[in-house]
Amino acid sequence: MALNRIQEDGRAEINRSTRPDITRSITHAAWPGCCLLHAATAELESWGHRRARLWVLDGNEPAQHFYRSRGWRRVDGLRRDDDIEGVPVVEIAYERDLRPGPPA
Repeated sequence: MALNRIQEDGRAEINRSTRPDITRSITHAAWPGCCLLHAATAELESWGHRRARLWVLDGNEPAQHFYRSRGWRRVDGLRRDDDIEGVPVVEIAYERDLRPGPPA
């Protein structure tokens, strides 16, 4: 998982790309996923971000369910083409409001 700050509008992006052939096994490991997602959003909040965006592979229903169950909502129509280890993939965006922490 990579955190990318977008400073213009106070929004941040979380990129989590995995190889399509191992996505299923990764998304079924909910506990580590919860810990990583919590740590990432807590870090973004501590930086003062009010909103976060993440990208998930289109068609990866277990991952999409995981994010939706934790308050993330799909951004209608926002998709991007990517390449993971030479395999072309399509990713869709999810966003969530954050509670920004105190200024650093």
